[in-house]
Amino acid sequence: MPPGANTFPFCAGGGGGAGGSGQDGYADITPGSLRGGNGGIGIFSTLSGANVAYAGGGGGARNNGGDPVTANAAMGQGGGGYALYSDGSPWLGTPYGGGNGSVTGPGGLGLEANTGMVNTGAGGGGAGASPYLGGTGGSGVIILRYIINPGVNNVYYFANTGQVRLPADVTSIDYLIVAGGGAGGDSNQTNRSGGGGGAGGVRMGSGYVVAPQQLLTAVIGAGGSTNPNSRGANGSNSVLTMLNPFS
Repeated sequence: MPPGANTFPFCAGGGGGAGGSGQDGYADITPGSLRGGNGGIGIFSTLSGANVAYAGGGGGARNNGGDPVTANAAMGQGGGGYALYSDGSPWLGTPYGGGNGSVTGPGGLGLEANTGMVNTGAGGGGAGASPYLGGTGGSGVIILRYIINPGVNNVYYFANTGQVRLPADVTSIDYLIVAGGGAGGDSNQTNRSGGGGGAGGVRMGSGYVVAPQQLLTAVIGAGGSTNPNSRGANGSNSVLTMLNPFS
């Protein structure tokens, strides 16, 4: 997904999440009101056995350009999977969200942008100004679940590329496939800020028919890398391939 909009030159927008768009950068220059946009929300899945949020967008950066009037401006927060952002708990700082954007203040004071969390497909945070870089995107993940005995879930969690052969009595699977998230944008000009990286794409479903002893190959997408003085790179796709039994 693309980075969020930069509605004020010092404050960039958040990246889109799987569950919603990123917020625009705040254009209000009232002291303390200027901030980067929050990343878009992700989605929840219980396929792993826990209720986990995936694919939140990265937060946008802010750069006050050395102007003391906007010195209290805030960076955008990474998008989580709970709900739309509010200005307070419990939504801010949600786990498995995108990386927070960086913040740059008077005299070059700054903080690095956060990276998207690994195996979540989250977007990286945007960069406030050089030498601070945007955060890299989080890598993707593939999760499979099947049931042999009633009430007993069997889960394959692919954090890295690999293969698995299903048991002979498995005829269908539930799945979650998350691609790598995009990196946050870098700032290529003074007083400009990078937008948050977009989350990786998500596909999920249940009851997908498979053959007995099907061989499955999972390729996990990498998160996008950050590029000095340019937009962040896209993440790569996660791919699940189903080969013939006994291949």
